[in-house]
Amino acid sequence: MIHSSNFLWLLTVAGGPIILGIAVIYAVIRRRRLKASEKLRQHEGTERLYQDDPTMPPRH
Repeated sequence: MIHSSNFLWLLTVAGGPIILGIAVIYAVIRRRRLKASEKLRQHEGTERLYQDDPTMPPRH
């Protein structure tokens, strides 16, 4: 018969990674891809940030 402290330890050691794995799988499934218009806005915003930064070397 398994003692309650051993069972709790088993649940912690085995259950933790299982719950973490389920959370990672859920996050990957729910991840949303950017639409073309969103990608363009993101790229333009990044370019604008680099243009405004005087410490960055000029881009070709």
